[in-house]
Amino acid sequence: MDWEAIGAIGEIAGAIGVITSLLYLAVQIHHSNKATRASTYHAITSDVRMAVMEQTNRPEDVTLLLRANQEGLDSLTPEEFIRWNALVVSMLVVFENCFHAHREGIAHEEMWPSARRGLKMSLRENPSFLEWFEINDTLTTGFRSVIVDIGNELKTEKTN
Repeated sequence: MDWEAIGAIGEIAGAIGVITSLLYLAVQIHHSNKATRASTYHAITSDVRMAVMEQTNRPEDVTLLLRANQEGLDSLTPEEFIRWNALVVSMLVVFENCFHAHREGIAHEEMWPSARRGLKMSLRENPSFLEWFEINDTLTTGFRSVIVDIGNELKTEKTN
C-alpha cells in the first residue's frame, strides 16, 4: 500500500467522521427544539393558570371585573382602575407571550390557535378589555393587530 492509498483512506475516514458528527448534531438540535417547545408550553400554561387564579381567587376582584364590564371603566374609582388594570395586563401579557412564542417558532404549533380562541372568548366576555385596549398602547404592534382583528370579528358576529 502506498502513501496515496493511505491518504485516500484517511480522507474517507475523515469524511465519515464529519458526516457522523453532522448527523449527531442534527439529532441533538431536534431534541433541543422539542425540549424548548415543551418548556415553553409548560411556562405559558403555568402563566395562564396564575392569571386565571389572580382574576378569580378574590371575590372583590371578580366583582370589580363584572362591574367594569357591565358599567364601563368610568364607573371605577382611580384605586379600582389601578387594580383592574393590573388584572387585565397580567392576563393580556400571557396571551402576548404565547403569540410571540408561536411567531418565533418556540411554541407548539397548536398552542397559539388555542390561545387565540381563549383570547377571543375573554374579549367577548369582558368588553371592558377592548375599552382598555383603545386607551392603552403598551402591547407590541404585532399583538395589537391580533386584538384589532379579534375586535373586528366580534363586531361582525354581533351584526350577524
